[in-house]
Amino acid sequence: MTTLRVYLEFPPDPARHTEWALFDDANRLVRGGRAPIAGWPSADSREAIIAAAHGRLATVKLPPLPPPRVQSAASFALEEQLAGAPEDSHVATGRQLADGSVRVAIVSAAWMRVFQAASKRSAIRWQRVLLESDLARPPAGGWCWCAESPEHAGFVRTDGGSSISVGPSHAAGLPDELALALAGSGHRPRLVRADVSGVDQALLERARTQTGVEFTAGAPWHWSGAEAAAFDSAIDLQVGSFDTSSAVPRLDAARLFRPALWIAGAALAIHVFAGVGEWLSLQWQLHTIDRELSALAQVSLGGSVGNS
Repeated sequence: MTTLRVYLEFPPDPARHTEWALFDDANRLVRGGRAPIAGWPSADSREAIIAAAHGRLATVKLPPLPPPRVQSAASFALEEQLAGAPEDSHVATGRQLADGSVRVAIVSAAWMRVFQAASKRSAIRWQRVLLESDLARPPAGGWCWCAESPEHAGFVRTDGGSSISVGPSHAAGLPDELALALAGSGHRPRLVRADVSGVDQALLERARTQTGVEFTAGAPWHWSGAEAAAFDSAIDLQVGSFDTSSAVPRLDAARLFRPALWIAGAALAIHVFAGVGEWLSLQWQLHTIDRELSALAQVSLGGSVGNS
């Protein structure tokens, strides 16, 4: 089964060129490109990859819970961490691990509503909607810094499962958000892998001096190069009020039973017409009998008058 994955910095728009990647049934990248919606290749399923800047990841610890209760419990546990009212954020969860931890993806509810409406207008149905940062895998005990280049904004994925949006680096060294996160982290990573295209050794040395944490160069980050396991385990944002799967069975059921409804309607119409026809036939017969009885009555009456 082929899967088309589309990277979205903005909600879908038929006129906007967007980056896409086509994967085969073994989750191997076949080809990629940029095109408006009409130019996307056909595939068995479609998945949206939402740019990391639109959301973040977190991890919460919960007591052992049945799967249906994990979503609401995680949302409640995150209330103090969410900016604004709880209903302003859309929360989706992964499965709960043996130690009670649950990975959580958080996106603005307003952005998700715009995304969902734009997808509907563009006649796109997504099988899954994933967050870009959920595809990155940091080294054991370390963090990874992912960006197109040091001059571009990106994100950091920690070994604890959370993510941090970061701006571009500058002459003094690291992006401010990354430097602050390392300075304020109670659990400092053993190293930070820079999955950044064009990062040089001088920047890595300045980062080590600035933070006291080892920095190494990794492979340049691109969402389409994520491991197959990362795609498989990523959190689907289509849950709760943004779950479109529940609408599908109703549509399919209506389509399935439409012929039967037509047949039932036709049978009812035939029954009604047959009943009306039978009623009219009986009325005609009664009218005929009434005429004949009237004629016999007149003949009998005439005979009686003549005899008298």
